[in-house]
Amino acid sequence: MKRFFAICFLAAVSLGTSCIRESFEPSGDTGTQVTEVEIAISTGPALATRSPGDNAETAPGGGRENDIATLDLLIFEAGGRFLYRREATLVSTSGGAQSTSVYKVKLVETTAPLDLHFLANCRPLLLPFDAINPEVTQYDWSDIQALLVDDAPEEIVDREKYLPMHGRLDDKTIPSNRWTEVVNLKRSVASFDVFVEKVAATSRFALQNVYVYRAPSLGYIGELRDGDRDNNHAANITTGLDSGEDDATTMSAGEVRMMYSEDEGTAYDAIACQMYVYENPYVTTGDDTRRPTRIIVAGLYEAGGVYTRYYWPIDILDAAGNNMAVERNHKYEFIITAVSGPGYATLREAQTGALRNFNGKTVELNDETVPVRTLKHWGANAIP
Repeated sequence: MKRFFAICFLAAVSLGTSCIRESFEPSGDTGTQVTEVEIAISTGPALATRSPGDNAETAPGGGRENDIATLDLLIFEAGGRFLYRREATLVSTSGGAQSTSVYKVKLVETTAPLDLHFLANCRPLLLPFDAINPEVTQYDWSDIQALLVDDAPEEIVDREKYLPMHGRLDDKTIPSNRWTEVVNLKRSVASFDVFVEKVAATSRFALQNVYVYRAPSLGYIGELRDGDRDNNHAANITTGLDSGEDDATTMSAGEVRMMYSEDEGTAYDAIACQMYVYENPYVTTGDDTRRPTRIIVAGLYEAGGVYTRYYWPIDILDAAGNNMAVERNHKYEFIITAVSGPGYATLREAQTGALRNFNGKTVELNDETVPVRTLKHWGANAIP
């Protein structure tokens, strides 16, 4: 089965000879010449398929995984203080296999190196930074990153919300000749999809809802990096805030859709491209407020001609059976291959109970440069 969860958009940033210049000095800027820069953000073929036999655009809520409603730049001295914010404006969009959206933004020309942070779909959190005077208050990226916190992550499940994203360019100047770069934008959240194979082993089960237990109640928009600023590959460093047990039941999704994988000739009932959570670095169970995330699947199970609603837990495990951290911009697919009996009668029981009467596997998708990883095959049969 071919699945992709691309972790980046390609952004070619070019400064042509026909650029528009103005002579003004915005608050907090250094320099006087302002140049209009065009940014082409491309969603390439690797984004085309991410659910079994179905395009993300046609999965419920899937299109917004790629959508950029707002794009802002935060400009810093290289390795230093925050200078100013700029809003990018959409110029044009072209379709096809290599869909490209072109943005323009006005930046101050400078020969001094700058760090440019690209932030999508989170403008309300960025507006307060306009009041920062870099001559009075000096914030570096770590200070700003700590302030860019989403304290209502359950709202991302809303189909009307766009996913926050972050990318960066380090040690760049704004020249007066042509400039071409690549910007990698990462979604700030992970995606959880649930698929139920339509086979005899699942014929007595009907998928209804997915819950996330120990979902972080707060999350960072921007990604931290390791100490090597010159390393162009952004490190997958988990930066999620503390997660607590009481946060889980507010995170749920339940629009079930039929999907089909032409690769495997298999049909699925799926809840896909609906559940998004911020990263959770915790993988041990020694502290009630710092425990790993798990999902809970709710559905109907038929016994003696009667359908009853139950809850089945699934942990996110590696091949060795250890709990895994939830990382930003990863997609986790939970593929249910057999349901052999009822789950727990209540959601509360499933939150802390062991796996029961469920068989399947977890597939983790990172970027296109890393092979798709099939993680733990989980199963527990005939548990009453």
